Amino acid sequence: MRFSPFIEDEDDVIAITAQLSLYFSLFASLLVKLEVSKSYDPFLFGCVMISLNIAAVCLTLLYFFARPIAKIFKLLSKKHKHDAPIKGLGPDEESREGFEAFFSRLALSEKEEAGWETVKEQHFSETMKEVLGRVGAVCEWRCATGDGPIDTCRVRICIEAELSEVIALTLKLGGVDNIEQYIGEKISEGHDKVYTAIKLPLFFANRDFIVERFYGICSDGTFCTVNRSIIDNHIKTSKDSKRLNRVRAEVKIGGYMLREIGGASRGDSPFQH
Repeated sequence: MRFSPFIEDEDDVIAITAQLSLYFSLFASLLVKLEVSKSYDPFLFGCVMISLNIAAVCLTLLYFFARPIAKIFKLLSKKHKHDAPIKGLGPDEESREGFEAFFSRLALSEKEEAGWETVKEQHFSETMKEVLGRVGAVCEWRCATGDGPIDTCRVRICIEAELSEVIALTLKLGGVDNIEQYIGEKISEGHDKVYTAIKLPLFFANRDFIVERFYGICSDGTFCTVNRSIIDNHIKTSKDSKRLNRVRAEVKIGGYMLREIGGASRGDSPFQH
């Protein structure tokens, strides 16, 4: 008989598997004790008993890992369509000036200009909801090509702090999830190359990337820091990353835009994978 006392169907399946495992284990033990048959294979019987007892444990682990993986794949496979005028990077954005201008335009764009879609609360954990709600964060995402999976995200927050303090935090190296981070080369004032390696959860391989970073204060007082992936074997080669069990990632465009609004600093941080 199949009972379903739990809210989640997966929990019901695990409970039923555990009950069947316990039932057949006790039933088999009773058959052995009563010596119903003396011609059975002890080795085969032992393998069956072990399999029955670990079935519930294996199923629990399977659901534990399958849930987050399925959620990630569902998000990555989500198709987003829009016909907004601002799409992805092109030949005009290869230069520093064009790259920075595109970032500013994208960061300050309205929904109808770039096809932004507000991320629903169901995609965040309770802890993340609390953190985002505390700073009044607005999370949005889109597809850069206008027809495909989500590949661009933007977060807008408003905090009470000195602009200089927030600028220092955005340029500071070494985050919570960073395994390794350092400036590989200082090219000029407001232009450098940074290597970063980050730790990923569960059994996902750690990622690393090399970016060139442009930063500075614009004529209107807005501070921008923009970065994109580059190849520089003098800093770290892909082979060196592989030896460290790291997968080389690529950042198309990422950064922060900070500006003062009514005595507070507002940060618009779009980033693209």
